[in-house]
Amino acid sequence: MSVYLPRKEANRVNTFKQVILLISTDCNLDCLYCYARDLGDSSSIYASKEVIDRAIEYLDTPGSVLQISGGEPLLFPASVYYAVKKTRQRRPKSQIKLKTNGTFIDPAIAMFIRENGVDIGVSLDGPPEINDSIRGRTQDTLKGILRLKENDVDISLTAVITNRNAACLDRLAALALLMGNVRSLSFDLLRKPASGMGVYESLMPEVSDLKKGFSRAYDILYKRGSGSNTVLSDIALAESRDHNISGGNTHYCWSAMGESITITPHGEVYSCPSLIYDDNAYLGHILEKNDLEKKSSRSCLEIKTCNFCEAAHICRGGCPSRAYLMGGDRLAVNSLECEYRKYIYGKYIAPARKQPAGLANR
Repeated sequence: MSVYLPRKEANRVNTFKQVILLISTDCNLDCLYCYARDLGDSSSIYASKEVIDRAIEYLDTPGSVLQISGGEPLLFPASVYYAVKKTRQRRPKSQIKLKTNGTFIDPAIAMFIRENGVDIGVSLDGPPEINDSIRGRTQDTLKGILRLKENDVDISLTAVITNRNAACLDRLAALALLMGNVRSLSFDLLRKPASGMGVYESLMPEVSDLKKGFSRAYDILYKRGSGSNTVLSDIALAESRDHNISGGNTHYCWSAMGESITITPHGEVYSCPSLIYDDNAYLGHILEKNDLEKKSSRSCLEIKTCNFCEAAHICRGGCPSRAYLMGGDRLAVNSLECEYRKYIYGKYIAPARKQPAGLANR
């Protein structure tokens, strides 16, 4: 049997601000919209120690992020534990994030998360009747969140927006307040899955419902929820980018900048987690390549319409992968996301600033 010998890090040229490690593409849920639902491994493949070790080597430091995700990573808790401990040893100044559906969080896992300072994000699309219709096992997720609360662990809560929850996001906001340990609530707009357009089109929300739901959620968290520490991440991000407009970053995310890689359980490397079934996003195999290319996808300066939009500095053209999956064009703009970001800027950000300024006004 061959023995894996990692190459010296001195030979490595590129490191990345973010490394997304998919512990497995298996999952105990069957979410309707999952873009990786056709990629699950019936043989329960999970990332080997060799793959995890090499993934950690690509972390820039300090300030880099290892995001442990899936599938459902806690199907294989030993691999999660190994990845966390190894990162703490090799990259002690890196941040560690864990993305989970929460159904496997028991007292031991909750304690491990707290003791190792892991930043945890839990997926939940709404109150039980809504979440069960899309994701399932809501009560198990809520129990997991409660166990985290009992261990003094705050969480980020993420909902994928569909036509089943868009108009009633206030109910999710109210639930977040009731939980008491939700520090932020994020809304992830729908992405076309690998299985094609059918499910995507059947779940696509109306932009009017999304605006209505967002407004109601805002009122719950910022007006009626006085004293709450729960924030809407889209508001927090927009405010941060608006305050730092002079920074001049025109890329939507680290992946768009070429500063993020996604590693599958088999060790294949892609530029974005949404594109792990797209050959154009493939960067190589982590156990075979000594270096990985930094592959930027798009700056909003390349999109003509963005140069005349006053919200461009907070939107930055939206998610390139989401737009690319719809039409195969990296310079495309997702119409739902465009309207959504303009709405946030126009209603909540612009009124608070004296002179709104888009890219064209710099």
